[in-house]
Amino acid sequence: VRCDSGVEEGSEISIYYDPMICKLVCYGNTRKEAINTSIKALDSYVIRGVAHNIPLLRDILTEPNFVEGNLTTDYLNQVYPEGFKGRQLGEKETLNIAAVAATLCATMDLRSRNFLNSSSNKIKAQPLDTWSFVVAFLDQELLCQVKKLETKFKVQIGARSMFLSDKFNLSSSIIDIEINDQPVVMQLVSKDETGHLQLMYQGTTFKISVLTETAARFLHVMPQKLKSPPARPIHSSLANILRLYLVSLFEVIHQRYYSSSWSPSIFHLAFYDTGGILGLRASALEVLGLQAQASPVEDVSKVVKSPMPGMVKSVNCKHGDDIAEGQEVCVIEAMKMQNCLTASITGKVKAVYVKPGNTVMEDDVLIEFE
Repeated sequence: VRCDSGVEEGSEISIYYDPMICKLVCYGNTRKEAINTSIKALDSYVIRGVAHNIPLLRDILTEPNFVEGNLTTDYLNQVYPEGFKGRQLGEKETLNIAAVAATLCATMDLRSRNFLNSSSNKIKAQPLDTWSFVVAFLDQELLCQVKKLETKFKVQIGARSMFLSDKFNLSSSIIDIEINDQPVVMQLVSKDETGHLQLMYQGTTFKISVLTETAARFLHVMPQKLKSPPARPIHSSLANILRLYLVSLFEVIHQRYYSSSWSPSIFHLAFYDTGGILGLRASALEVLGLQAQASPVEDVSKVVKSPMPGMVKSVNCKHGDDIAEGQEVCVIEAMKMQNCLTASITGKVKAVYVKPGNTVMEDDVLIEFE
């Protein structure tokens, strides 16, 4: 397995990088061996904080056409005509996720009962080796009976018995275990003490809820979280005080920055008390209009600006040239792509401020017309 990447802990990624995190290269004596190695590498590759395409790549590696090498340039459109919707699980994969989620919660319960460095503590945790959980995900609920054996966990889901190796490490993101002596790799993305888990399996992340059988039985009688109460008007005297204050404030701002007259009556102020938070609604349309008059829209028709940070690849005009509307005047290279910039008017070049090889930032003026 080779992971080609120029990024390591502490690296600063500039705006000129393309979105590739790394290239995964796997070798094998046969195509099948190389694919299996790639699958395990992707399952064990932990990426957090940014979106990535591991779910798609992982799904492609098990797609029959790819496995057989029947590839075309239209492969993605043929295999995913409606786009990739995530990994579609079969019965075996669904049971694997439920078994791992239930066993994780059993492992967390075991750890919470283990008192370290407390030989003098008279309170001893009651031994427990069986659990009954209801695992809910993908609009279904599965009752999982978990039993701790000597070196394994036994999970009973309906008529199915599953044996999981006791290799769970709650401090690691990687879950590398055997289920019925078959290797299974998952990632623990997140967990909390209320039984909410996120597991990544075969490249796709699944949100899972795990409750004890007793808690699940009474879940339907638990009170639902209420929406915020509707806003109610506050006392009129306080509203009047605030209204006078704000109108005075607007008047000071107007007199400071604008010379034309105005009328405070255009302000329609409404105050609301939303559970201790004071809200204000004001329709200050005239102030907005005055701001628009005071700050006219900049005329950029006579300049060419850089649309993004990048490097000047070429400049196709010089001072004094006559330019037609839509004519290419400059090329900017950014993110390994070349962006052709054109003139928005017909005119004569007044000044050229860049040359090939220059680095420019967004909104830098490159060329000016008369």
